[in-house]
Amino acid sequence: MMKKTEETEEKILGRWKELRGQVADLLKASEVESAQVGDLLSAFEVESARVEKIATDAQQYAENIVETVHEPLIVLDKDLRVVTASRSFCRTFKVSRQETEGCLIYDLGNQQWDIPALRKLLEEILPQNTTVEKFEVEHTFETIGNKIMLLNARKIYRAMINTELILLAIEDITDTRWMEELSNQKERLAVTLRSIGDGVVTTDLNGNVGFLNKVAEKLTGWRNEEAIGKPLTEVFCIINELTGEPCPNPVEKVIETGGIVGLANHTVLIAKDGTERIVADSAAPIKDKDSKTIGVILVFHDITHQRRMEEEAQKLQHIESIGLLAGGIAHDFNNILASILLNTQIAEMKKGEDITRYLDGIKKATIRATDLTHQLLTFAKGGLPIKKVSAMEEFKGMIEDTIDFSLAGSNIRCEFLPGENLWPVEIDAAQISQVLNNLILNAKEAQPGGGTIEIKAEDVTVAEGELPIEGGKYIKISVSDHGTGICQKDLGRIFDPYFSIKQEGRGLGLASCYSIIKNHNGYIDVESKLGAGTTFHLYLPAAGGKPVEKEKMIRAIRGEGRILLMDDEKAILESTGEVLKYLGYEVECARDGDQAIKRYKEAKESKMAFDAVILDLTIPGGMGGKETIKKLCEIDPEIRAIAFSGYSTDPVMAHPKEYGFSAVMVKPYLVEDMSAVLHKLIGKRPGKGI
Repeated sequence: MMKKTEETEEKILGRWKELRGQVADLLKASEVESAQVGDLLSAFEVESARVEKIATDAQQYAENIVETVHEPLIVLDKDLRVVTASRSFCRTFKVSRQETEGCLIYDLGNQQWDIPALRKLLEEILPQNTTVEKFEVEHTFETIGNKIMLLNARKIYRAMINTELILLAIEDITDTRWMEELSNQKERLAVTLRSIGDGVVTTDLNGNVGFLNKVAEKLTGWRNEEAIGKPLTEVFCIINELTGEPCPNPVEKVIETGGIVGLANHTVLIAKDGTERIVADSAAPIKDKDSKTIGVILVFHDITHQRRMEEEAQKLQHIESIGLLAGGIAHDFNNILASILLNTQIAEMKKGEDITRYLDGIKKATIRATDLTHQLLTFAKGGLPIKKVSAMEEFKGMIEDTIDFSLAGSNIRCEFLPGENLWPVEIDAAQISQVLNNLILNAKEAQPGGGTIEIKAEDVTVAEGELPIEGGKYIKISVSDHGTGICQKDLGRIFDPYFSIKQEGRGLGLASCYSIIKNHNGYIDVESKLGAGTTFHLYLPAAGGKPVEKEKMIRAIRGEGRILLMDDEKAILESTGEVLKYLGYEVECARDGDQAIKRYKEAKESKMAFDAVILDLTIPGGMGGKETIKKLCEIDPEIRAIAFSGYSTDPVMAHPKEYGFSAVMVKPYLVEDMSAVLHKLIGKRPGKGI
């Protein structure tokens, strides 16, 4: 039993040792395994760090690429909320990352991105795994204005966070489209310019040619290819037709003014081969989309043929007008000559009887002829007025006399309303009377059944720029009737030469009125309404000088002295010589300036000097009065000379003292007027009336 027990114990002990060895072996193996696990853990940590570093580097690499890309980029989550926005996006749309990231795309920038079509496409990308390529959007943003964009979007997967995102790339093609449109417009413009009938030249701001169309090539003689880059003044050479001087460069004028500039009248284009053409029209600035001038376009056309046709038409019109005018003048002069001839024949038949009334008829007819001649000269050449300062009473008297003369024997009544204390005026009383006579006759003819004419004279002060005359003090005369009136289309032409609203009118009266008032530095205007009458307004400058006292001469005055008379007309020499002798003067005659100078020298040397000389201003083929008086003044600075002429248009008649004369005498003249001038000029003795 013991043995069995011992055997059992030995077995148990052996088994225990065996088990202990196994345990020891197991412990030893466990220690080895633990070391291996530690090594694995260490290796895992190293690899994890390496992987994390790679991931970080990859992320930084991707972010650097995104930040470097010029096109704006944003990343959106499945709700279309901005996860990240590139620097370019923020810069382009003028927003910050703080106000962008985490915001719904359609809420960005005060909902400027709330574009329905874009929103629909983005919402389909993740669920349907679609992409968006070159989706064009045109939208106006509050911060950057109107933009045209191409959008590209696709799904991206972020494995680290197991998330699907949307990458949206934005390409701004606004400038590209604008350039394309500009190019298209330029091409369309080029096609248009090549096909239009006017010449077209474009230049840059330096005035160098950029383009010539076909018509411009033909007119200038330059081909487009050879003209490009050359100065405009070399290709488009223009001069003034009248002076031959170069015209101002239209490009410089456009750049200076910034607006459209018309070519001056009488512009002539000299082509490359020397051909000259009359051209018109204008130059205008070329502007970019920001309204900045980038060049000039010149449009012109050849008007040479048109000008020639107009000149021919004007010649024809003038010939017709002169014929009409000549017919009217012939009619008036025939009446006057008929009166003179009849009175002369009656006077001859009544020899031995009192023929004073017939002589008076001849005298009046001659005066009418003189008035008509002066009217023609004033109209034809704009005769300068022989002005004197008239006082209020004299001025009013002249108007009253004109009224009485113009309305004698008519059924028209005139109301004359002169203002109180009218300012003095410096006028040629005869010319102003002629103006009033024309206006009164027009008013009378506008009221064939009778009526009233109102004439009003008043002092007015005209402000600078109020009327087309200098500002200052004026006497305003208004002549009004209640007749047929003038239609509006004719009002602007009634002062034109040859234009008349009367069936038999010559268009002379109002044209001469206009010339007279203009030469008085005044203004004439008209207002009228068809069927309601017409009013003419005359403005005559108030005078600053003292009024000239009117000489009260009723009869001719005798005088004495020696007179040298020069005239080329034998009849004038004889008749005027007789008048001067009748007035008591000794007379010597000369036919031209050379004779007059010779006789004046001889008389001065023989101590028989002339007291006055009367010189005709116009000597056909010889020395006239204007040249003669210059030489006579050298011989005798104290000479007293009278300018003698039938041409009231000659400036000598208006300003005699500036030319060396002491007085003027207009042909034909009254004996009383001649005696008055000589009496005032020589005045050796009072004399007696004849």
